Amino acid sequence: MVAPPGTAAPLGRRLDAADLIAMTLSQAELGPAYQTWPFDWIFGGLEDNEERARDKSEDPAKERADLERFGRLVAYQQMYSPSPSPSQRIWTIVHVFRDPAGTAGYLAAKVDELKSRRTDFPVGSIGDQALGFHYKIADGRNAWRVYVRRGAILAGVGLNGTAADDASQELIALARKLDDRVGRGLRGDLRAYTGAAGGEISAEQLRLMAVPQADLGVDYAKFDLAFDTAGYQDNEERANTWSPDRDKGLAAFHQAGRVTGYVAAYSSEFAPRGASPIEGYVHTGVHLLRDADAARQFLLYEGAQEKDLAGRGRIDSVRELGLSVGEEAIAVRRAGTPGDIWRVIFRRGRIVGEAFIRRENDHDDRQTELARLAQTLDDRIQRVLRGDLKP
Repeated sequence: MVAPPGTAAPLGRRLDAADLIAMTLSQAELGPAYQTWPFDWIFGGLEDNEERARDKSEDPAKERADLERFGRLVAYQQMYSPSPSPSQRIWTIVHVFRDPAGTAGYLAAKVDELKSRRTDFPVGSIGDQALGFHYKIADGRNAWRVYVRRGAILAGVGLNGTAADDASQELIALARKLDDRVGRGLRGDLRAYTGAAGGEISAEQLRLMAVPQADLGVDYAKFDLAFDTAGYQDNEERANTWSPDRDKGLAAFHQAGRVTGYVAAYSSEFAPRGASPIEGYVHTGVHLLRDADAARQFLLYEGAQEKDLAGRGRIDSVRELGLSVGEEAIAVRRAGTPGDIWRVIFRRGRIVGEAFIRRENDHDDRQTELARLAQTLDDRIQRVLRGDLKP
């Protein structure tokens, strides 16, 4: 639960993942200078703590420790960058912490890291606390930042670039817009989730649903995190990394009402050479849909996509399996080279769960193994939805 500023009472509803996404500023709200900049799906979107530490910090070990110490749960970042010039970026971000004390502590720690490099500028009264500053990134680019703390939320606006112009007033104006959206979101006036109260599913809950590596089985104990596919998968990232046709995939996700997803993926490719006795890849994950009807539509779409893969590339055939899990399920075996792929997708309310196994040079029957992973995943989904397993 997130407490609105100025009151000890918790928010009367869980913050749905769709609500968190809606708090950030859309491209249209950033101003005319940024309307042609594409969305940066590699660095933008939902992020867990590992992604923040690994990909977005100068000292990953310290950042991991700080994120854990101050209780950050998740964040969503809208980021835009002109192609082909990623040295310029504009973004808004909303971090969710366990409590306001964690928000304040994290902000103080991040500002302290830059104390010898930053130049502060006044931002006025915004939220519970607001800070604005400018500093130079290691490569010489200018970085302008405004952060606003409101309860257990830390919102930020950032602009990176080579221009020497003073961007402070531009960012302050955007920060006020951002804080307004955060405040409306916390009060319940801004809601992207349209279902019944109590049906909200937070982004941090999605992460808990995926099966931990320790529960995958001994065959995968020596695999390592497949960081290129693991973590949150927003629609843009999913379409760019998994869909045969990026544009068609993205349109289908929006049409089906897919909000976002999370994948826990492991691979022998990322493990030390020779560490694993087998070669392959395995993942479990979940997709969050607008409602149960949207989840059913998405399940059917994914099933149709599987059938269309037969005869493409190295896939010789796709055979449907009789596997029962969740409220309804579709399971397939893709036979091909260099090994077969086993996949099941199933629905549980607004959630579509997914288990995926690829073993190199392996054509053995893995249906029982697939069923075990899917059932383990479904059990975790239900435990999270009941509140037995909490972030």
